[in-house]
Amino acid sequence: MVAEVIAHAVNAAHAAHATSFAAKDSWKMIDYFATSCPHCQHMKPEWEAANTSWAADKTNPTNVEWVQKECLNEKWQPGPAIDECREAGIQGFPTVRLLHYIDGKVSGEPIDYMGNRTKADMISFIKDNIGSGDHAKAAPADMQEQEAAMPLLFAVLPDSTNNHLKVPRCRRDFM
Repeated sequence: MVAEVIAHAVNAAHAAHATSFAAKDSWKMIDYFATSCPHCQHMKPEWEAANTSWAADKTNPTNVEWVQKECLNEKWQPGPAIDECREAGIQGFPTVRLLHYIDGKVSGEPIDYMGNRTKADMISFIKDNIGSGDHAKAAPADMQEQEAAMPLLFAVLPDSTNNHLKVPRCRRDFM
C-alpha cells in the first residue's frame, strides 16, 4: 500500500514537472507576411499544411507554436502586426523565423528560415533547430573543444558613417 502511494506521488510529481517545463520552454515559428505579396500567397498553403502536419504527428514536440503576423494588408498599408514587424526588423516578405522562449521571454537570437517554402523543408528546419524540443540544439562536445582551440581574430573596420563606404541595399522602404 505504502509503495503504491509513493509510486503515485512520484508519477504525479514527474507529470507536474514535465507540464511546467513545457510551459517554460517553448518555440514559435513565425511567418511575417504581406497579404498582397505573391511570394507570401504562394507559401500560404505550404505553411498551413506544415502547421497541420506538425500538430498531427504525435512524435513532434508540442511546445512549438506556428504564428502568422500580417505586417502589410492587401493594399500594402500597415497591417495589424505592423508594430511587431517593425520591432523585429522585417524588411522583406515572407520572412520566417524560429524563436526560442524560456519563461515567456525570447532566449537567444531568432533563427532565420532560408530554405524552400515547402511543408517538408519547414518541418525539417524546426526539427533540425530544436533538437528534442525541450532545449536549444547544442553543439557536440568535440565541436565546442575545437572552437575553444581556435585563435581569436580581430579586424578594425572603417567608421560606418562614411557615406562612400556604405553598401547599397535593394529593398522597398515600407516601414
